[in-house]
Amino acid sequence: MKFMEIGNDRLYLAIRSLLFGEGDVRSRVVAACQIINKMSRNEIDHSLRLRLDALLIKASKKAAILNADGNVLTGYDKFEVTAKHSQNRTYVSLAKDMYQIYLDDLSVRDMAKRK
Repeated sequence: MKFMEIGNDRLYLAIRSLLFGEGDVRSRVVAACQIINKMSRNEIDHSLRLRLDALLIKASKKAAILNADGNVLTGYDKFEVTAKHSQNRTYVSLAKDMYQIYLDDLSVRDMAKRK
């Protein structure tokens, strides 16, 4: 039995949380960004990584809120703080961009297999 290709594991998990996670689109994009932010540079094609980096910058325009020890407060990382000050339609656009990057990653992997 042949299973569907999922491509990059972390990118797949990010898209899965984007599509099936709880909450509104902002909270789902935040969860996906937190997963993508942990990806190393060599886990994905360079051109796609540049697109992901640009997406992460858009999703993290505000700074995280830190406690007195300099640690990020739970629920106040840079993605969550930015989402609280942004419009839903901005995050709909980010979600569409993220999904397109995932589809492009699958295409790149398929082309690499054929060579």
